[in-house]
Amino acid sequence: MIEDGRSIPRGTEIECDICIVGAGIAGLAMAEALEPSGARIVLLESGGLEPGSADPSFNTGTSNDNSYPFELSRTRGLGGTSALWTGVCIPLDASDFEPRNWLPHSGWPIGLDTVEPFYPQASAFFGLPEEHPLERELDASRFASASLKPKPLLYAERKVLGPLHEPVLKRTENVRCILNATVTGLAPDAAHRSVTRIDVGHEGGAFSVAPRIVVLATGGIENARILLNAAAAEGGGIFNPHDVLGRYHMEHPIRIAAVLPLNGQSRDARLFSDVVPRDGVISHGTLGLPREIRDREGLLDLHLRFYRYSLREAHTAVVRGKALAEAGPTLAGVKQYLAEHAAALPGVVAPYLAWHAMNKLFHSAPFGHARMTALFEQEPDPENRITLSGIRDGLGIPLPHLHYRESAFMAESHRRSLALLRDALLAQGFGKLEFQEEALAHLRPYDKHGLHPMGSTRMADDPKQGVVDAECKMHGIENLFVTGSSVFPTGGAANPTLTIVALAFRLADRLRASLAQPSPQPQSP
Repeated sequence: MIEDGRSIPRGTEIECDICIVGAGIAGLAMAEALEPSGARIVLLESGGLEPGSADPSFNTGTSNDNSYPFELSRTRGLGGTSALWTGVCIPLDASDFEPRNWLPHSGWPIGLDTVEPFYPQASAFFGLPEEHPLERELDASRFASASLKPKPLLYAERKVLGPLHEPVLKRTENVRCILNATVTGLAPDAAHRSVTRIDVGHEGGAFSVAPRIVVLATGGIENARILLNAAAAEGGGIFNPHDVLGRYHMEHPIRIAAVLPLNGQSRDARLFSDVVPRDGVISHGTLGLPREIRDREGLLDLHLRFYRYSLREAHTAVVRGKALAEAGPTLAGVKQYLAEHAAALPGVVAPYLAWHAMNKLFHSAPFGHARMTALFEQEPDPENRITLSGIRDGLGIPLPHLHYRESAFMAESHRRSLALLRDALLAQGFGKLEFQEEALAHLRPYDKHGLHPMGSTRMADDPKQGVVDAECKMHGIENLFVTGSSVFPTGGAANPTLTIVALAFRLADRLRASLAQPSPQPQSP
């Protein structure tokens, strides 16, 4: 069933077996997996049926990095960030889970072998096949060698999840989805061993949930924010005893990496540059270094995404024209542009526009260069962290504050990676990969944040090194679990969503086993 939390009388307490906080991608996957168990499930969602329907102040925040786009990476409503997501699905590599002796704080307490059995279920959740022939095509291309590792990216068929799950939730009897219901606090028992009450607020009222099990599934930033708020109410207490909560925040910076002359080999490049249906699935390739090279050289990972490129894009007239189009052209702006660049219109701008149109309309159109954007791995750094700011949202809850920096180590790792990729591509008959800063300056407007917040409730066996254990249970609290990218100890260079859902299904299996056990007796102080 689906109901509006604003209709629940103030002071009401709802009892349930499992309360899942957040009806985004991870929360909906868990609800789907747990519904057949017959457990009484409450699914709390801060927004309404439509994305962006909640108070806009809930998704803001502060940061030392003024460019960090909180509102672009966070939304509220049934389906959560699936309304913002591009749909990219790619699993993590085995090496992403393993400790690296040259990388402090690396390594998960579980390996790929623990998560891999849940990837097929996660793929099916998004309407994708377990395997796709693109992988074989990539391995047969000139972009595959002992020094180059291509991988397929698949785009979810079931991307925007709210409308897909709404009718299912409406007819499900044991899953009670409560919209417009924002968690404002977590209350522990007297012995500080479990959470006995979840406080929920909305405009004009409040109620509470008394769960047997709590799962936070509110995203890479909000999971930490809810727990930090609970820790502040308890003076640190059980929610943050070792000051690890909120630390090790990671992103996937997306940066212009290079331009590659294809030397007449655009056919293979189309496997990477053309985002098109292949065997009924929208897909394309991505390119990086094999793990053996990264391990030997002590390098963070990166994935290169290809786009068709014309050398005319470096001309000032084209650069300024793009900027004018992006800003929204005005009559005065167009007049000034024409006055400054009239001489370049017939020989540069017009041919570029014709080339651009041909390559947009026809996949068979020739192109001689590829522009490469890199999705970079960022190392786990305890000083990159989420704390609470002094600014509060519409319900009076402190907003998150993000302290964020990109290290010199990360920049040097990626520069060395590109040098190795240059040499490997030359050996395969491609031109010289151009990755010098000055040569790419005209493409910097394509730089952005990956909007993949990870790590702030990281997984670790040692409670002094992480917030949750290998089962995603919060250290020291028997009935509180966290799922989503916030539990990632390292993020690799792969979009996290497929792994988020695989971990959610793994946790659902764990909770089904817990539900079969007798309820624990209340602890005395």
